[in-house]
Amino acid sequence: MRTGVGFCAVLLIALLCVATASAAGPMRGPVVIDPVTFDEGVCPFPVTLEPVINREIAKEFSDRLIITGALTVRVTNETTSESIVVNASGPATFVSEGETSSVMYARGRGLLIFFPDDLGEGAEGALMLSRGLVIERFSEGPLEIVRLPRNMTNLCSVLAS
Repeated sequence: MRTGVGFCAVLLIALLCVATASAAGPMRGPVVIDPVTFDEGVCPFPVTLEPVINREIAKEFSDRLIITGALTVRVTNETTSESIVVNASGPATFVSEGETSSVMYARGRGLLIFFPDDLGEGAEGALMLSRGLVIERFSEGPLEIVRLPRNMTNLCSVLAS
């Protein structure tokens, strides 16, 4: 399944470390995030995302995952060593729609990672800092963008100059 997703989406879920909780309530624990480098596809240059402050907490219910807390990320152009630090604290909620589909509802500030064609046929990849409501559906098919906020900044463009 190839999808472009926000840093607060797939990376958080893939690297999620949820501590065990009592059987009566949701599982709750810290979100563990390792630095990740995209050599190609996202920006026209290699770009690294590295957490600077990570106080994200995940609460896992039977049908949804809620991520809240502070997250600050350093975004680095590996060709020029130029970097910026951004607030990507969200929050985000992932709702299961069965075994092969889920929907992300993200509010506030977050990082969205898009690969070529995710934003439309022929579109280049992008690393966007979003501010506002984002709704994306993940399934075995292509990424379905339901809603993007008007207030987004392409960090590839910012780091290219």
